[in-house]
This record gives sequence, C-alpha cells and structure tokens, in this order.
Amino acid sequence: MLARRARCSAAALAQAAGGERLPSLAVVRAYAHACGGDPAARGVPAACPDRRGARP
Repeated sequence: MLARRARCSAAALAQAAGGERLPSLAVVRAYAHACGGDPAARGVPAACPDRRGARP
C-alpha cells in the first residue's frame, strides 16, 4: 500500500494526487519516497507554482 510505504495518510496522498491544492513539502517527499524517487531532490518543489494562488 502506497500510504504505508510513504508513512503518510491515504487521504493526504489522495489530496496531493487530486491537484485541488498544493501539498506540503513533507507530503511531496513522502510520495517521492514511496514511489522510489529521491525525496531530497529539489526539482519537483522548485517546479511547482508559488503558493500565492498561481496555477499552471
């Protein structure tokens, strides 16, 4: 189960995947770790729009 590997709630992962709002950096890193990525990588958070409401 992805939530178990991420050590994060299934609800938090579902919200992150849903795209309604930006997830916290902790959730992004947990998601990356669970999917076999590098949770310390800087590329994903840096590529996200800022938190002032900008959407791609």
